[in-house]
Amino acid sequence: MANGMSIGRAVSAGHVPGRDRINTGRDYEIRYWTARLGCTPDELSTAIRVVGNSIARVREYVAGHRRHGSPSFRMRDALES
Repeated sequence: MANGMSIGRAVSAGHVPGRDRINTGRDYEIRYWTARLGCTPDELSTAIRVVGNSIARVREYVAGHRRHGSPSFRMRDALES
């Protein structure tokens, strides 16, 4: 994984993320979800600012930006919401 944290390692270390929300106060959840979603911590943070911390909504947001060819999320997206 790009950030050095495999999903398997996070779970096997006892760091199981929440069921339906991303807790940005826990570093291991940030590492887990950036690895899982294939985004950077900044992209994850932007997605959470725009759509909230629901895993389903963040996943849709990230996928939508990847699908439209955006190499990175723009801060403008976060400011518009």
